[in-house]
Amino acid sequence: MDSLALDALARELTPALLGQTIQKVRLGADGGPTLSLRLRSRGILVITLLPHAPLCFLTDENLVFQSQSSLQQAALKKYLVGCRISGIRKELSDRRLFLELETRRSPDSPPKIILILELIPSRPDIVITGECGQLLFSLRMSHDRFQPSPDFVSTFQPKSALKPEELSADDLAVMLKESQVDVGMRPGRKHIRHKGLSISPILLAEIAEAGGSDPSNYRLRLTELIERVRSGPYSPRLYELMDHPDGSILSDSATPAAAFNKVNIWILTPFPFRSLERYTSIPSNSMNEACRRLFLLVQERKEFLDRKQALHSSIQAFLKRKARLLENLTRDLQKSRSQGAYKKYADLMYAQANRTPPGISLLRTKDLFEPDHSEIEIPLDPRLSLIQNANRYSRMFQKSNRSLPQILKRMEALEAEVAALHNLEVELAATRTLEQVEEIALARAGPLEAISRGERASADPPSSRESRLAVDSESLVRKVARMYISSEGLTILVGKSSRDNDILTRRIARADDFWLHVAGYGGSHVVLRNPGKLTDPPNQSLLEAARLAGYFSQARNSPKVEVHYTQKKFVTKPKGSKAGLMRLKEYRSITVQPGLL
Repeated sequence: MDSLALDALARELTPALLGQTIQKVRLGADGGPTLSLRLRSRGILVITLLPHAPLCFLTDENLVFQSQSSLQQAALKKYLVGCRISGIRKELSDRRLFLELETRRSPDSPPKIILILELIPSRPDIVITGECGQLLFSLRMSHDRFQPSPDFVSTFQPKSALKPEELSADDLAVMLKESQVDVGMRPGRKHIRHKGLSISPILLAEIAEAGGSDPSNYRLRLTELIERVRSGPYSPRLYELMDHPDGSILSDSATPAAAFNKVNIWILTPFPFRSLERYTSIPSNSMNEACRRLFLLVQERKEFLDRKQALHSSIQAFLKRKARLLENLTRDLQKSRSQGAYKKYADLMYAQANRTPPGISLLRTKDLFEPDHSEIEIPLDPRLSLIQNANRYSRMFQKSNRSLPQILKRMEALEAEVAALHNLEVELAATRTLEQVEEIALARAGPLEAISRGERASADPPSSRESRLAVDSESLVRKVARMYISSEGLTILVGKSSRDNDILTRRIARADDFWLHVAGYGGSHVVLRNPGKLTDPPNQSLLEAARLAGYFSQARNSPKVEVHYTQKKFVTKPKGSKAGLMRLKEYRSITVQPGLL
């Protein structure tokens, strides 16, 4: 988020935050430290310090995160719980949000503290200072080793007294030239600093797009954008730069799967930008809603990349094992082929049996199989007679002769397995959604297991391979879910346990299938198959699936239950959550009486 978007967000959140008291503090981690502040009557203020997308937004949803350092959480609770938000400051040229807090919990506590949210990509932080600027807390620094210097607070002061609207047309022209931005050209990656002020490449690109080739228009466009942010209203846009040639340039950090997959970049603007019209965009009603949606999109992307990386690592492990096995087989093949001379040794020793004394370790004789009858040396075991040495070479030749076809057959099968794994890597690299990755993981589970057992899975005829994959999928469904058929002929799957619920939702259910769960109670996940990819489920099938969801839940004996339903593509699993717990991006409800079909 650049300074312009953050300024719009701060102006939008100010009326909702002023006067609120912080009741609960929780520090978690979900790709980066995440601080959630429960307010008295305004839900939860979430501050996420994702290295590439630090965000701040209000939500009513109690997000689930992995636990973070208890020492840091204890320090945050000590300073923040019970504080009242009395003021909010944000400089247009700065990507830091200052929350002024009043605290009267004890005589020893300072009457006022300042919570500083440094929402700067690659180095986000949460800092607490006293009213006079003394440092009290910094999330990025160790409390045991860090000793704040007297001038540390100076880093929180504005870098320049100059305001963005005071930049001249020549100043903007210099910054545009430095960032290599021109009409029709892509922006650079880093913020451009000039006279102590920094401007994002996105904003510079917008200024260049609207200003044309006349530098005098640059300042007018900048002033227009600033006034629009200050006065509102906002019509935020999320621009997706997925797999675009410009996308990787705007990324400030690598991802776990960056080695084999491009990363989509999300750009949040308070209103539509002309310079970003060529990208796909998602409109929002408010800056807060856009930030919350961006957070969910980043979480989805992280889950997708983590799952993709895990499957990629599994394939790489298979390839390493097969490479070692192929190396051993190649060595055995060379050894077997080199033992072809053993038959010659045996035949020559049989011809010399009556003329060679026993107990020698080397036999020099004429090679009767060569036209010039050149001399050849044959190593012998002195403990054996010449006939016994000849018999030994004969047996070694026969053994190598028998193993040669087997080695060649195993190498052929192994090369086919390696080719299948490389094809699987290509398919995986082409995936763009979590559903596609799960489909590959499910569809290819059979061949990978076969390869791990040394079987020639890729050598099967296409028809038999497809039938075997179908059998594997059906066996997994039977293992984790109960199956019903609605009166309209649609398949309904009901998870058998919490772990089975996860498998049913994340691995078996397709993106367009309908997902159901009873509201307010623990229970089974229910999936209503949607082969026709309908946007709304058939009424009778929905009713029957909802009745099953109520029956296989803790509300089985209730006369009526509320059941939430949505399409599976709107269901995600929070990072680190327990088995069976899911998050719904959107859903509808239906009230039914629990029962079986």
